[in-house]
Amino acid sequence: MWPAHVEEMQRRGLTVTAQDEEFTAKVRAVHLGDACGLRERFDAVFLSVKSYDSVWAAQFLQPFLKPAGILVLAQNSINEEWVAPIVGYTRVVAAWSPWARASTSLATSPAPPRPRGLLSPWAS
Repeated sequence: MWPAHVEEMQRRGLTVTAQDEEFTAKVRAVHLGDACGLRERFDAVFLSVKSYDSVWAAQFLQPFLKPAGILVLAQNSINEEWVAPIVGYTRVVAAWSPWARASTSLATSPAPPRPRGLLSPWAS
């Protein structure tokens, strides 16, 4: 979402580092301002933002999903309970990795308030 990150992904692709391998994939990355010009809808969209940006980002991306499209949450936190009410409970796939640097990002990021809802263990 930051301009420099988008431009780097456009130039070099996206490098994925897993436990036993590393690879670079060509991706179609667009700036937020350029997304309004997109007319196509997608089978899958990957969302990789800080937890506190999950709700607005899902609202932003929802119109770009095909009717049966999915939103893949590629985050180092579990946020499907926030995103599912926006895009649909059957359209969210969580791709959490125990090897992500969750402790670093969570320790330096303010925790958003937990929503109350059907998927939330905090629901009353």
